[in-house]
Amino acid sequence: TSGILDYDWYNAMVTAMNYFEWEYGAIHSIEIGFDISDRLMRWYEYEIHIDPGERIMNTVTAPIYPAINSNYEPPIYEYTYLLSPAQTWAEFGTLDIAVTTPYYMTFGGPEIFQENDTGYEMHLDGLPEGELTFILCTETGPKTSYPAEICLLGAAVLMVVVAAIIFARAIRRRKTSN
Repeated sequence: TSGILDYDWYNAMVTAMNYFEWEYGAIHSIEIGFDISDRLMRWYEYEIHIDPGERIMNTVTAPIYPAINSNYEPPIYEYTYLLSPAQTWAEFGTLDIAVTTPYYMTFGGPEIFQENDTGYEMHLDGLPEGELTFILCTETGPKTSYPAEICLLGAAVLMVVVAAIIFARAIRRRKTSN
């Protein structure tokens, strides 16, 4: 009843599982869930009628939802705005983007955006290649942190190695005493 096509739902679920997958095929995060409806992108579809030679300014205001990365302290919020659909247009004029936020832009944003009183803005004379991605955080310099699962795995591996060493020494002592 969500209005999302089955294959889109399937592809989104596979993408989410791949994101949380470890090198050996195990899903390592408790963050993965089967209700991914809050992570799906939404399309806004509308028609614009333009007479030949007429020029208009098309302004779109839409919320976009972040990918939250809690491997940073404090967590970072990555936003992707799809620009690629407009690459099929015959002609593209200027592009002005305003990000209204109380947060700080980090990792890839500050060098292309200018800070202003309400957040950040950018002016482009044409359409850039690819998508627009920027990252926000409540602090200017988030630090990476290791998730609890990795710490637990490291402790488990260490315990197995210690047990293997103790077992190997016990066998060696037994062989030398016989």
